[in-house]
Amino acid sequence: MCKDIPDCFISLEACANLNEVEKKDIKFLINNNTYGNEKRFKEIDGKIYVHQNYRAIYKEELEKLFYKALIIARTQTNLAREISKISDLKQHTLERYFIRFTFKQIAKAEKIIHYIKNYVTQNSLFGLEELTYAD
Repeated sequence: MCKDIPDCFISLEACANLNEVEKKDIKFLINNNTYGNEKRFKEIDGKIYVHQNYRAIYKEELEKLFYKALIIARTQTNLAREISKISDLKQHTLERYFIRFTFKQIAKAEKIIHYIKNYVTQNSLFGLEELTYAD
């Protein structure tokens, strides 16, 4: 693998095989000028590399943050209520995000990451790094 390519990126061919989709379907997404495509796809030396979880690249990070925040909030409803107080998102919308847990839209995922980090930082005695949960 090239040193310029992060570990989470794989070749277009490997991604198509891994996800059991055709290369043309992934290429369609690349050509679709959607916000965040530069975080899902990289072209280096004429070869296309795709994030392993190109459909929802922030899913793992959000999952870790969510469970850290859940330690503080105790329930999903409380967490959604508290984040809605510090954000421009409605409680009901946040609850739906937490239930479905897909976060396919990169802009929304980045926004929720920001709000969850703020919530944990403001409400935890231990801070974001020391707060752990059982995997």
